[in-house]
Amino acid sequence: MNAEYYFDQLIGVSEKLIDILSVESNLIREREIENLHNLQEEKTRLSFEYEKQVSVLGEQPELIDYANPTQKERLKSLAIDFEEAAKENLKVLKAAHESGNRVLIAIKNAALEMQSNGKGYTQNGASTNTAQTSQNVSVSINEKL
Repeated sequence: MNAEYYFDQLIGVSEKLIDILSVESNLIREREIENLHNLQEEKTRLSFEYEKQVSVLGEQPELIDYANPTQKERLKSLAIDFEEAAKENLKVLKAAHESGNRVLIAIKNAALEMQSNGKGYTQNGASTNTAQTSQNVSVSINEKL
């Protein structure tokens, strides 16, 4: 195995993965959720590649002895950057998840409240609100529509 090439690959994958995590965090923060799907395939691919590269280093720790000083410094810096990006990404993902759960709970509670009050609609679309007075409304449809 060419150690210099290996470390260059690890550095490249790490940089790209950090970028993806940062972009994803920003999209979530800005509530641009519809753009997240564009990142998922690349994030998954880079995550697997990163894991594979790191596992090689875990199995052969002596490889680090073959990295040049510039690569070693870059890897140390990237390890810190990666940890920060991953923590921030996890933080915004948790916040988005909790926010979504709060909305779902509010919807559920509102539906239960409507149901317990006897308000709502039947399967045929008729109102179940008994307090409502019945009023006939005339509706016509323009056949040109």
